[in-house]
Amino acid sequence: MTSILIDSKSKSIAIELELKGEDRPVSIKINGYVVEPKGDGSLIKIGDISFSREWMDVIAKKLIADGISIPISPDLLEQIL
Repeated sequence: MTSILIDSKSKSIAIELELKGEDRPVSIKINGYVVEPKGDGSLIKIGDISFSREWMDVIAKKLIADGISIPISPDLLEQIL
């Protein structure tokens, strides 16, 4: 991961990755996320996600059509909120 930008006001995240075998960086955009408490930690629920590579975008739309929940650490939670 070469960069991550989190905008807590608009609830959006922009990530840039340099992947082996790719000649250009891959961008990931998340529009609209929700943070929910879960036990000692939290979950981030992602609804709308898009990738700069068409094939990745197609796979993401099929595999996570209903959204995805990712456990997050308290340290990362401070950055998101």
